[in-house]
Amino acid sequence: DMFGRAIKPLNAERIKGAPIELDLSNIAKYMWIGRADMTWYEEVENVIIRIFGKEELLKFARILAATSIHSTLKSNLSQARRAKVQLDTGADIDGYLPNVKTNLELIREGKDLSGRKIRNFANAIAGDKDAVVVDIWILRAFGQDRKYVRSANMKPLSGGATDKQYSIIEKWIQENARIMGLQPRQFCAMIWSGVRQVHTGRGNTTRYQELLLEQYKPKNKLDF
Repeated sequence: DMFGRAIKPLNAERIKGAPIELDLSNIAKYMWIGRADMTWYEEVENVIIRIFGKEELLKFARILAATSIHSTLKSNLSQARRAKVQLDTGADIDGYLPNVKTNLELIREGKDLSGRKIRNFANAIAGDKDAVVVDIWILRAFGQDRKYVRSANMKPLSGGATDKQYSIIEKWIQENARIMGLQPRQFCAMIWSGVRQVHTGRGNTTRYQELLLEQYKPKNKLDF
């Protein structure tokens, strides 16, 4: 099975010769714990298609990704719903964080999103099987979580991936996903779910699928 094929590449604790050394000691564990979410991206992709139609998939995936910045699940979906109305009607884009507003304006202009993680998140939802989303949870899974302190409250916070970190983790996930017969976005989803569950003690709560279906009436009722 996929886990048996994963044993060899996952046993080594370090990648030799890499400018940044990845800690691989917990990856197999995270894969196993997060295995139920392997098809998370495909499920969200299919729900969006069923609600809006395939012609709207990329646009709504980009809206979801743009409004995911510093958001909870419910906040993300609430902002995405408002943003879609504003974009569809030509209304002013208002009521968002500056970087969210910037990306929504890029969507309106027909341009690609700003930020590698946000672009890949949108692409993975929109069907790009090779897209890898490196956020703080994936950094943590590979022992690359970089902490910094804001002088205001002195609370340690996690920083985003550097371009070098992103490239190395992305390449490793893409190469090893193929060894295991997985899509890179599937492998990434499993690791993400597993590390999040281990560190928070909670099961998966990021069920975009269910909440999207609650908020929107499916375009094709026969699909449900």
